[in-house]
Amino acid sequence: MSIAQQVLRPWYWFAGKVFGFWARPVVQPASPAELLAESDAPVCYVLETGGLADTLALERYCRLHGMPPATESIDYCGVTEASRIIVLKRMSGVFFRRRQIQGSQRLQRLIDASINAGGKELLLVPVGIYWGRSPKKEQGWWSLVFSEQWDIAGRTRKFFQTVFQGRNTLMRFSEPLLISAIVQRDLESEVAFRKVSRILRVHFRQRRTATLGPDLSHRRTLLNEVLNDPAVRAVINAEAGGDRTRLERTTQKARNQASEIAAHISYPTVRVVERFLGWVWNRIYDGLELQHIETLHEEAKNNEIVYVPCHRSHVDYLLLSYIVYHQGLSLPHVAAGVNLNIPFVGGILRRSGAFYLRRSFRGNRLYATVFNAYMRQILARGHAIEYFVEGGRSRTGRLLKPKAGMLAMTINSYIRNPRIPVVFIPVYFGYEKLIEGDSFISEMGGAKKQKESLFGLFRSIKSLREHFGKVYVNIGEPIRLNSLLDQHNPDWRLDENPSDERPQWLT
Repeated sequence: MSIAQQVLRPWYWFAGKVFGFWARPVVQPASPAELLAESDAPVCYVLETGGLADTLALERYCRLHGMPPATESIDYCGVTEASRIIVLKRMSGVFFRRRQIQGSQRLQRLIDASINAGGKELLLVPVGIYWGRSPKKEQGWWSLVFSEQWDIAGRTRKFFQTVFQGRNTLMRFSEPLLISAIVQRDLESEVAFRKVSRILRVHFRQRRTATLGPDLSHRRTLLNEVLNDPAVRAVINAEAGGDRTRLERTTQKARNQASEIAAHISYPTVRVVERFLGWVWNRIYDGLELQHIETLHEEAKNNEIVYVPCHRSHVDYLLLSYIVYHQGLSLPHVAAGVNLNIPFVGGILRRSGAFYLRRSFRGNRLYATVFNAYMRQILARGHAIEYFVEGGRSRTGRLLKPKAGMLAMTINSYIRNPRIPVVFIPVYFGYEKLIEGDSFISEMGGAKKQKESLFGLFRSIKSLREHFGKVYVNIGEPIRLNSLLDQHNPDWRLDENPSDERPQWLT
């Protein structure tokens, strides 16, 4: 151990203790040491970007989980490195740092050593640390403080992220990469370095997309893009009939409709709602059983996720968003009936990911076209989506006859822009006791059906002291849209002018 290491080791230990009082990331998987159980090869940890906060967090949780300490030196094939941390991208400079990405010299040296030693085993464990987990939305002070963004954080922004987001942070350990499986002995050093770096960059990009979601456009920008959609412009012009006054009035009507529909995700709101819901679930439920949750993590890497749960209760969409967020995945945009867009509650739901739709589009060509354009925009951006194929809640526990409207919009939007593969994820909810159970029994006994609203949900909870048993959530087998289209419409890729009408095979 060098003199520098002897000096730094106690400092890292002390700084980690102080750091641990404030920053408490959620670690996934819960037992990361199991990732290393099948190999006794030397271990290095790969961070996408460096920084003192990331180093302290990684060091602390490696020790807590019995993994090789991140700041400990490593001897590998005659090469001694001062720590096990490999930083994939850095900012250059000391005081005035520039966004010129620099490769990892440590990774280069280890790859050279591996080639010279004939491909001796070395495990590279990618570790993603997401402070705040908010995707980039718009530049500004609040974005600076509250967001984990796609670009490299400078020291100032990293400091504020750590201070304000220390307890809203996710640390994800991924499956280790075996360097001998990537680097062949006959490969030139520079070529091998580029190959390994590219694999790691792709991995981090996929994990960041799955965790944060794509960059969020400013809502005003999104609404403008919806209004500029060719189909929307065509309907506006047709309804205006060449009259300038009617054109302005119809354009404003379309803008109002788009504003009524569009979600407006606010991560400060999401964090408040998440804490409130966590408190509610702990009060009213005796536990939550998740089955096959690993399916979500696997499918979110490279696909556009469309959650299609069964609909038993108003709790369904709150619970699914809560689960997805706690699993470290991007929050879905949730289709909600416009009857839930009520004062105060509607705004909170909209800022938590809800977008609203009317019960019927019949006879309203402009609204239907605007809604289709909005669906195309959020699908093209890669946002996860959630909607209930049944339309309304089942009062009997049996699945209702599906309503294919949202499915048709999803399919047609994808055919127009098949950039990201779409995967449908069925989700089953099972409740030992429904919160709305009493009102459902009354309705089946002949009572008039109550108007659906979130207030109705809260009225059903006579007391938070009442318990509703356990909740069972089962993630179903993924359904790949490409496979469905190839089966029912083999020539779909050749369709240059896809219609917004429901496909004939979708019944």
